[in-house]
Amino acid sequence: MIKRFEERWKFKCSAFLFVLTLLSVAFIDRQHHWVLFSVYFLSFTAFIGVIRTHRSDKDMFMLFGILALGSLFFMPELSNDYNRFLWDGEWATRGVNPYGHLPAELLRRSEYTQGKYLHELYANMGGLSRNNYSCYPPITQVFFAVAAFFSESSFGGMLVLRLLFSGMLSLVLHFTLKFSKQNQLQRTAIWLLFLNPLFIIEVYFNLHFEGMMIAFLLIAFGFLLHKRLALGSLFFAAAVQIKLIPLLLLPFFWRFFGWKKALTIYTIVGLAVVLLFLPWIDLSNYKHFLQSLGLYFQVFEFNSFILYYYLEYGYWKLGWNATLFYGPRLARIAIQFITVLALYGEFKTPEALFKRMTIAYFIYLLLSSTLHPWYILPLLLLSMYTNYLFPLVWSCTVFLSYTFYTQGNSASSNELILWLEYLPILVVFGYEMIRGGLRNKATLENYSRVGTGS
Repeated sequence: MIKRFEERWKFKCSAFLFVLTLLSVAFIDRQHHWVLFSVYFLSFTAFIGVIRTHRSDKDMFMLFGILALGSLFFMPELSNDYNRFLWDGEWATRGVNPYGHLPAELLRRSEYTQGKYLHELYANMGGLSRNNYSCYPPITQVFFAVAAFFSESSFGGMLVLRLLFSGMLSLVLHFTLKFSKQNQLQRTAIWLLFLNPLFIIEVYFNLHFEGMMIAFLLIAFGFLLHKRLALGSLFFAAAVQIKLIPLLLLPFFWRFFGWKKALTIYTIVGLAVVLLFLPWIDLSNYKHFLQSLGLYFQVFEFNSFILYYYLEYGYWKLGWNATLFYGPRLARIAIQFITVLALYGEFKTPEALFKRMTIAYFIYLLLSSTLHPWYILPLLLLSMYTNYLFPLVWSCTVFLSYTFYTQGNSASSNELILWLEYLPILVVFGYEMIRGGLRNKATLENYSRVGTGS
């Protein structure tokens, strides 16, 4: 009895500190990055305490609900991306295709000159958004349009998006927990994603759509693992239409499902993706969409450990910034690694499949020229099905990269910060590749492992 009382006391203290510090992050300007890091790391410590001391999903659902509810009442301090989301939605409701015009090209239209709200969104969205076409796939544009339809203010638009996020993610979380054994998931592993401070901040606070993509992928994986290929493929296509990144995972289905079933999945996903693009993308604007995507490989450089030293080599050899060449080259190397992991060897169990996909996505991120903190979230999703700890470690250290936003959005802003972020992950990753997963050994699990494969 005394021991149980002590455990409940530890959980309540951890939960209180977790909620307090995490909600505090929402009010800290990212210019004050050392204060921001300190509060985030304290929140992460409390999060681990919650994971280790909780005794029921009811406790965790309560925390999830408190944080989702708390996110409804403030403006994001760490990201201004929501301004572009709402901008695209406002023009879509006015019959203007967001892929067809640069924001600056719409300033002469009467809707802009007569609307203070559009002035506000344009002023707050930032230079990159103003000068580039939208790169957000069609389903995200539907979300933007819904938010614009029901609101005429930034706060109202964000409130609509957060309510949509909360509804979708709560349903997916409920069914993921309900069918965790059938889907070969540890219940605690589910909370390591959905209550992760990085997930709460980037999805609920900053409204990044990786959360919605993860929701669709969880549904897709559930159907695919139960051989319901048509439904799984359709939800996978929906995830692609939120973020294109799930396309990297398709090659792994060839060996896992066999070529016949894999071809069925590829055909359904391909047709669904094309059909969902048709109302938005046509011959007149598809180049705009591709042009915006190309910026991530040829122009942008942010928080990239590998690119940092590659560019240093380029400065020594060429005397100028070679991101235009080195970024695509690193992307090609990543694709080659992924192809080898996807097509070499046998992996017939779900855990073996997700181990391959987790490693492949990690390599892709490591070789990316642009790595914003929320890009880590799909890695956390894939690692749910494994015993790997390194994605969880990265979800802690990646928050250090917020310092780069105050130093010119450059991959080479601060070498010390890069090492502080990447060294722990590389060490844990190397150890786990040699000795196996560490998550259970780190005593993070409250439940016995089920449904593991070799």
